[in-house]
Amino acid sequence: MTLNERFLSLEARLTKAMGHATRLKILHLIAENGPRCVCELVPVLRVDQSNVSQHLSVLRQAGVVVARRDGARVVYSLANPRTSATNI
Repeated sequence: MTLNERFLSLEARLTKAMGHATRLKILHLIAENGPRCVCELVPVLRVDQSNVSQHLSVLRQAGVVVARRDGARVVYSLANPRTSATNI
């Protein structure tokens, strides 16, 4: 795979990951308010916990968010700390 093909593959994964309104909302919430766990996102998004977890999984696999354990909770933050809500 050439460099150009790898770049296009990465771009396609990112586009797919951010191609859903709920995932964009999650990214904006994290960018504006800092790291969040699923339990904090569910009431704001008004969707099931399992649905939020699935969306976060897609974002994580694409490398857009990272997860860290905080006791019993998993907290998600933007993978690139220079990302802000204005450039999502």
